Amino acid sequence: SLPGAIAAGPVSKSSFSKYKILIESADRFKRFQTSDAVYYDDRMDYVTNEPTISANATGLFVIGWFSGK
Repeated sequence: SLPGAIAAGPVSKSSFSKYKILIESADRFKRFQTSDAVYYDDRMDYVTNEPTISANATGLFVIGWFSGK
């Protein structure tokens, strides 16, 4: 069983603003947000918080490769 996955991660504030996403929960990371990088841990945020299929597939390959099984 895998304990987690790789998420897309922070993007610039201007890139995020283009999507007009309404954040539902309080911004726990407000003090870290800048114009260069924003991240929201919110179910509505599919830009910075969505698991990436390609990154997770690569991660599984690397884990499998080094597991020696």
